[in-house]
Amino acid sequence: RGYREYRILSGNDTIVSGTSLWLYINLASKALCRVPADLAQRFPANTPPMFDPGIDRLALAAPAAEGRRTFPVTVRYSDLDANGHVNNTAYVDFLQTALVRAGLSHTPSRVQLKFVREIPPDTEAVSVALAPNGDGTRFAIEQGDTLFAVGQVGS
Repeated sequence: RGYREYRILSGNDTIVSGTSLWLYINLASKALCRVPADLAQRFPANTPPMFDPGIDRLALAAPAAEGRRTFPVTVRYSDLDANGHVNNTAYVDFLQTALVRAGLSHTPSRVQLKFVREIPPDTEAVSVALAPNGDGTRFAIEQGDTLFAVGQVGS
């Protein structure tokens, strides 16, 4: 596992900061595996995340069936990256589209997103399910019974 942290600045002011947890996956089996030693030695070890030290314990669940609203969103060719995968930023675009359709802010103050499974490149549309809860709005990006991502936004 590895962490990636970033900041987006406007002048000297931080307007966005983020932490992501990256896992090493065997592409053939789609299973987690150990990072090869020769690759691991090129990266810093034991450097915990600064912005969100609890990311390893982040537990997010899809919204319950009761109280959820679902919005279909088209997957466009431009949502794919050079490797033929739906780009990570497209997931946020899908979420923003659903938030606007639900009459909610498309610029939440906090977004927590957990990728569950990649969206296949031949997917024509996904559904974004939204359900308010005490801390904001819980969401899921899915297609039928297949869950691609879950998360929580705060306003």
